Amino acid sequence: MPSEKGFHFPNPGEVGTDFQRFVFQALSSEDPRLVSFAGLGKDGAIDLSSTSNECRHVVECKYIGEDGLDTARKRWAITRDHLRENLAKFCEGRLTERQYLPWTTTSPAIDRYTFCVSCSLGVQGAKDTLQREIQQFFSSFSQPQLAHLRSIDVVVKDAGDWKTACSGDPLLNFRWFPESVEIQGFLPLTQKTPARGFRQYLTEDSLP
Repeated sequence: MPSEKGFHFPNPGEVGTDFQRFVFQALSSEDPRLVSFAGLGKDGAIDLSSTSNECRHVVECKYIGEDGLDTARKRWAITRDHLRENLAKFCEGRLTERQYLPWTTTSPAIDRYTFCVSCSLGVQGAKDTLQREIQQFFSSFSQPQLAHLRSIDVVVKDAGDWKTACSGDPLLNFRWFPESVEIQGFLPLTQKTPARGFRQYLTEDSLP
């Protein structure tokens, strides 16, 4: 099972994509309409989304290898600046990046935003702080065209949430963290065992 100190996926070059896939699987049980945009290039700060009637839930996933609020804040700042720049272009009539258009649409309108990080934020206060900062960013829009974003519901999820998700879903835990699952009589193929001669195997009660 993943520790509360964050996630460590097997392919260092693809951890961002892996984390996005993990979040999609972890959140699909509570939001079965989720759609993933993994591997499709620039996504406009929307990695996952679900639409129901006139409402839309969007999810942004950030794999972060270092725990703590400061690092998560820096990653949010990058997303925040991209959104601010491109939504300002929309209000000025010069938005060309189509991936940001869902933020400007009112039917359906984005009414929920989940910012997911792989690292641990440490304590509830740090999580509340980041969530409040994100909420304040959306509520600061003064342009009438973006008024629907001022009341957006913001949720922040970190390593503690993913540990809870794995605890409640053994299949999810086994799929992503097989070495943490103990099944009596079996050993993971990746677990090293001491070398032994053939004669020793004949008298063993169990075999690796």
